[in-house]
Amino acid sequence: MRDFSCIPSRSKKGFTLIELLVVIAIIAILAAILFPVFAQAKEAAKKTGCISNLKQIGLAWMMYVADYEDTHPPYSVPTPEGFVYWFGLLDSTVVPSQIRPHLGFIQPYMKNAEIQDCPSAKELNRGTSNLHYAYAPNYFYLNTNYANGDSVTRIFVNTSEVEAPAETVLMADATTINGTTGVLQRFSQLRPPSLNPTTSAPNVHGRHRAQAGIAWLDGHVKAMKTEIRPSGTFYTAGSPKSLYEKNGVGDLLYQGRRTGNQAADDYWFALVKQP
Repeated sequence: MRDFSCIPSRSKKGFTLIELLVVIAIIAILAAILFPVFAQAKEAAKKTGCISNLKQIGLAWMMYVADYEDTHPPYSVPTPEGFVYWFGLLDSTVVPSQIRPHLGFIQPYMKNAEIQDCPSAKELNRGTSNLHYAYAPNYFYLNTNYANGDSVTRIFVNTSEVEAPAETVLMADATTINGTTGVLQRFSQLRPPSLNPTTSAPNVHGRHRAQAGIAWLDGHVKAMKTEIRPSGTFYTAGSPKSLYEKNGVGDLLYQGRRTGNQAADDYWFALVKQP
């Protein structure tokens, strides 16, 4: 019988340091390439979810209008418990006040409070009322007499008053920036571009890569780029233009123009078009 004990065994060769570093470098390069792609894909999914939410809200709004002789819901109505809005009842009988979403004007047509919040707005400050909505309606044209210079008197708009429903904003992604803390907060009124541009900051929120989801009065939904106001115009005290630019908080302007003429600047918001 042969003795194999004197034959040297074959040693196992491991990775050298250079080979290991090369592998790590390749993984790092792949990660640098793929992570932004994953982030973009994730944001694209959130944008799709937002568009879907606005579509459902818009359809529910249209059903309300159909049931109330083509009249749009009011901005708010007082009750013994608090004010009722499209998104719910702001119950002021408890401290802190809380939202009761099932009592909102269009909730019977939605039966879903979750769609009132944008997937990309989860980090927006909810305030003491724990506000859960991320969209704001075209308040100054649909709910007040703003077109005639009165931004206080409540009105009830009929669909027949809207000259071009497909070109008139119903609601959109919105936010406001706290002038003291710089924190983005939820906000219930969508400001048109010409609303006192020297004293009122913009609040259309381009949270989808500088685009805002918008529901229109004919029921369709699309995203539009927000326009950042030029330097020298008003921004919330303590919150510089750079903060608005960083967060995509701006205005919706017709063909990107700012003319200084209210009718032209507010083209997407006004019920009667005068470009």
